[in-house]
Amino acid sequence: MRLREVNAADLPALEEMFADREIMAHYLDILTPVAAANWIAAHRRLYAERGFAPWTVELHDGTFVGQCGPLPHTVEGRNEVEVVCFLRRPYWRGGYSDEVGRACVRYAFERLGVPRVIALIRPANRPSIRLALRCGLTFERHLVHDGFPMALYAVEREAFSLLK
Repeated sequence: MRLREVNAADLPALEEMFADREIMAHYLDILTPVAAANWIAAHRRLYAERGFAPWTVELHDGTFVGQCGPLPHTVEGRNEVEVVCFLRRPYWRGGYSDEVGRACVRYAFERLGVPRVIALIRPANRPSIRLALRCGLTFERHLVHDGFPMALYAVEREAFSLLK
């Protein structure tokens, strides 16, 4: 697999992914296929302004797998970096999310130099909770974010370095 910046060529695959209710079941916002163009534009702005945003995940032959990567986020007034991961259903349970999730956490620490990485997960989203745990994050606390009950998982740089 490889990671690259999202671009306009990803629009059809993102529209399809956003239309899949099972993929988007636990996402905070209701994303419609129409939102895909705004998603691309927002990520392009983040690349330009912050130097990072989630990437497109693809196979070496160019097959679109999903999106994963670090996302700047404000949680309870604190600037954080969240690692997010959305994969198309054919790539669930195949180790893809583990590989890209760990790579994105490592990137946030080693390249971005952040002190910690978080994941905001709806408590009912068991697959994402298991992924966060496999990536070295641990449960920190429950909170309400954007009006939704969420579980906050986090890992500090020092703790992650011990997992290598």
